[in-house]
Amino acid sequence: MGLLDKTNLNATRRSVLRQSLISAITTPLVVFVISKPAFRRHWRVTFPIFTLMGAGIGALCEWQVDDAWQPPHQGEGQQEQA
Repeated sequence: MGLLDKTNLNATRRSVLRQSLISAITTPLVVFVISKPAFRRHWRVTFPIFTLMGAGIGALCEWQVDDAWQPPHQGEGQQEQA
């Protein structure tokens, strides 16, 4: 299983682009709120970097993580011992 293999069967080109856009908007804003003084001087450089990083991570998560995934339950598939 590679990093770019499609594991989310429900992912479409449109859903990946939508998630990428959402992440590209929210990531720089969250970073800006968390670390206001550190990045204000260099915001012209860091804003595009965080935007591209957020877009890439958001697209990759949409492509990889299935929305209907549920963790396996404990004890499921095991037989009861007498």
